[in-house]
Amino acid sequence: MPIALSGGETYEHGEWLTDKEKARLLHLEQRAAQRTHHRKPGEPTSRRLHHTYDQIAGLRAKSRRRASDWQHQTTTAAGRALQMTSTTDYKGARAASLNAARDLYGAGSAEYGAVAAARSAVGVN
Repeated sequence: MPIALSGGETYEHGEWLTDKEKARLLHLEQRAAQRTHHRKPGEPTSRRLHHTYDQIAGLRAKSRRRASDWQHQTTTAAGRALQMTSTTDYKGARAASLNAARDLYGAGSAEYGAVAAARSAVGVN
């Protein structure tokens, strides 16, 4: 889950699972494939195979939770840096983004003007 930055670049976290967890996931997927291969058509799924599927699902869920947590923490930190909260309205967001552009590029910069023009274009003055 990359986060796009205003300069056009993206910021992305690396792997969500440790090397040990990735090895475990690979092992479980291989075991599930092997057990599925030896199953006869129409034969019910064994408890062992169900347990393997549950372990695979648990590791994948852990990876998704870590990715979601990272995205939440990163966007929360960005909002705090811009002094925005969940109750910030459009005018407050305009002021915060203009302040950030001013701090980064200067009040007379093209970037500051672009932010102001973009906010005005959508009717936030």
